Amino acid sequence: MTLDQLQIFIAVAEREHVTRAADAPGLAPASVSAAVASPEREFGTKLFHRVGRGIAVTEGGKLLPDEARDLVNRAEAVKLAMREFTGLARRRLAIKASQTIVRVSEVQPIRRTPAGAPDGRDAPIAAGTKLP
Repeated sequence: MTLDQLQIFIAVAEREHVTRAADAPGLAPASVSAAVASPEREFGTKLFHRVGRGIAVTEGGKLLPDEARDLVNRAEAVKLAMREFTGLARRRLAIKASQTIVRVSEVQPIRRTPAGAPDGRDAPIAAGTKLP
């Protein structure tokens, strides 16, 4: 069973209707039906009673919603943590100043010979950089 199938199961169980459940994630009702049928085959039990155009959760299906929500919420927490981590690792700092304070032609780069530079040439270092 995949996380997508769990999310679809939750949507169908909450709405008790395949077409209404399909509207939320923008899926075709046939896709929702297939996503519900897959765990039914996997577990060997019906999770829903099909009643006319509606659908009702079976006793076996009633065991799944809380566990499914917990898994989906945990997976979302993991995704968020990783996005926050990779966002921090790639974040850049941009410093801007008003042109009324300083003209670009007046800014002189700070130059320093890097330790162990074989040719002894200066390497540009941005203004405001803390030097060792």
